[in-house]
Amino acid sequence: MVSVGQRVEVFVSGVRPWGIDVVTVGGEVGFIDNLKISFSESHGNFPREGDSFEVVILDDMRTPFRASMLELDFH
Repeated sequence: MVSVGQRVEVFVSGVRPWGIDVVTVGGEVGFIDNLKISFSESHGNFPREGDSFEVVILDDMRTPFRASMLELDFH
């Protein structure tokens, strides 16, 4: 189970107009809103299905959990 502030490795499982669906190695499903996607982390491109990267958990009470790729949210 993920918790707020935790850093986890995720894989993109789907792309939506408003953000991306992700899944942890442990199979937990999450979501990253477009406003929380770092294009520098994704090499200047919008993340694609199968991409992996580290995120920080912002909200573990919602299903799916909400996460961020933004450097400022890691601090």
